[in-house]
Amino acid sequence: MNKLNKSVDDIRKELFEFIESKQDDYIKKGFLPTKINLNKGILRGMLEVFIFGIWQLYNTMSKILMQAIPIHSTGDWLKLHAESVGLTPKKKTKAIGVVQFTRDIRKTGNINIAQNKIVGTLPDGLGQVYRYAVTKDTVLLADKKTVFVEVESEDYGEKVNAEHGMITQLITPIPGISSVMNIKVPVLNPLNGNTLISWLISEGTDDESDTLLRERYIAQWHRITGVTSNAYIAAALSVNAVTSVSVEDQHPRGQGTIDIYIRTSAKEEGAGDTVKDVENAIMKEIMINDDVKVMNALNHNIDIEMEVESKGVNLENLKDTIKNTVKAYIDTLVIGEDVVRDKVASTIINLEGVRKINWLCFSKAPIHLTPIEPIDPSLPVDPDVPAETLSSVDSTVQAELVLESIVVARSELAQICCLKITTKEFVEELDEAITNSFKVEKI
Repeated sequence: MNKLNKSVDDIRKELFEFIESKQDDYIKKGFLPTKINLNKGILRGMLEVFIFGIWQLYNTMSKILMQAIPIHSTGDWLKLHAESVGLTPKKKTKAIGVVQFTRDIRKTGNINIAQNKIVGTLPDGLGQVYRYAVTKDTVLLADKKTVFVEVESEDYGEKVNAEHGMITQLITPIPGISSVMNIKVPVLNPLNGNTLISWLISEGTDDESDTLLRERYIAQWHRITGVTSNAYIAAALSVNAVTSVSVEDQHPRGQGTIDIYIRTSAKEEGAGDTVKDVENAIMKEIMINDDVKVMNALNHNIDIEMEVESKGVNLENLKDTIKNTVKAYIDTLVIGEDVVRDKVASTIINLEGVRKINWLCFSKAPIHLTPIEPIDPSLPVDPDVPAETLSSVDSTVQAELVLESIVVARSELAQICCLKITTKEFVEELDEAITNSFKVEKI
């Protein structure tokens, strides 16, 4: 690759050196009447045009070479490589789920909820409203207060996978219906009674990214060698809603067992039938005798508390920007990827107005020390006894940790449990600091 990465100056130097090395010989042979002046003149101009053409050729060759290598290719080139191993890029899809319609207590009798009636979310931080249409005619019976109705999003992509309680608007009024909401759906479980599952039946997904398609391409090649972890990864990633896969293939539940953890575009445990879809994909594509279990990634809750020193920006807007920025970083992590404090800082420090970040807490979860009886002061202190055992500690005291990174297990997916941001604005003219804070729970 270094041979193709040539600048105009490099090409000019090589060409001029070649011309200088040949001029005397060409004059002796009569090919040239006199030495060429390479500093100025018409010939110098012609050579510059020629040099620029060669530089363009090197650039084109460099780009073609990069696209010819699958792990470096992008766009249509990557799709060609994927097709060569039998892969087709996954297309964006709409979200399908069920929402609960509630009767107006003043209305009696059956209520018809017609197809194509529209419900939606409240505007988000960017003012965007997501709308969902009823997929088929449904009747709320006279003796029922609520009914679950299937809806489909108007838009495509992950953005329409609304969290529970976000769809609350009857955009198309329905006589006799007072409210609507996407809640967790109770399902009868013969063993445990009612259990709650996600409102989503099928998740909305984006067009497959080059990064994910490239990962599938690599896994597809590796699976050719036999039934390895890459074979399971390739099969699981073939399911439209799956965005990340982690395989525990070192007999996690005993000899011959394999645990597969998945993350979906909805980033929500129990969303839709994705686990079953992955199981079917594995059984369909891989002839195995292993005991395979497919599960959603375990949530690894973390707490982040910081003090941000700022200047010249609106505090409330800055808090929202920081919150969204940190959340976006966490959402990009795949299963088992550690949360690195400096990477979190790098997403914040370049925001307009941010001067400094002071970390107060960066840990997995609040740590509470167990109360311990005081030790008799007359007894000698054992140097091996931890310092915190030398006195009684209140169990409500939280040990604040500031770590370089939070180690996440191969089966875990990091998510923010609590984010607390304190913003300090320095006003030089008044020579005083104005401090505001807010707390965001369970993002």
